[in-house]
Amino acid sequence: MAAPRKPAPRKPAPLWLYIGAAVLFAVAGALQSDTLPRVLFLIAAALFAVTAVLQWRLRRRA
Repeated sequence: MAAPRKPAPRKPAPLWLYIGAAVLFAVAGALQSDTLPRVLFLIAAALFAVTAVLQWRLRRRA
């Protein structure tokens, strides 16, 4: 019986991806005329910004 294989190491997504998504969602939210889509886009932008900061901190520790 063969030994179980180790899972391949996962490479995290580049930081520019999260930062770019946060910027684009913020711009899309600013361009919305209705309140609900604006709030939802800005929430998405904030979540991407938080994700970028967390990824940056994890990379600094490693």
